[in-house]
Amino acid sequence: MNPFPIFLALVGIMVVIPLRWQTCVKVVLYLVVIEGAIRKWLVPGAADLIYFGKDFIMLAAYAKYFFLKPEFRQRLVKGNFLKFVLVLASIIPIFQIANPESGSVAVGLFGLRGYILYIPMMFLIPSLFKNKDEFIAFIRTYLMFL
Repeated sequence: MNPFPIFLALVGIMVVIPLRWQTCVKVVLYLVVIEGAIRKWLVPGAADLIYFGKDFIMLAAYAKYFFLKPEFRQRLVKGNFLKFVLVLASIIPIFQIANPESGSVAVGLFGLRGYILYIPMMFLIPSLFKNKDEFIAFIRTYLMFL
């Protein structure tokens, strides 16, 4: 067994825990763009760890935003119709996993991650930047990665 992926995961956890939720979200946005290069060229032995690592960072950002910082909850979207649509959009893929004709449940869970994991990000985005200048600075650096 190769200990490098375990070491990489422990280092990643130690780095993510002290970060603010805003930094976690920005790291995930950068990782979405460069994760393929990291998985193929930088650490090819830990490709699955890098692939799912951004999901764990995003889950840490959600936990910090929704549970550790209650003052941000007042900025959540208040519309009942939007909440209904989001719940409906989350329930349909869950029922698809339970479909016996779909093949493998593991593949369904893997697809569910892609459908549902990033929906709550829409609640974080309005609180992510303090002002327009910070947003523009982020967009400029983000576009350099594209």
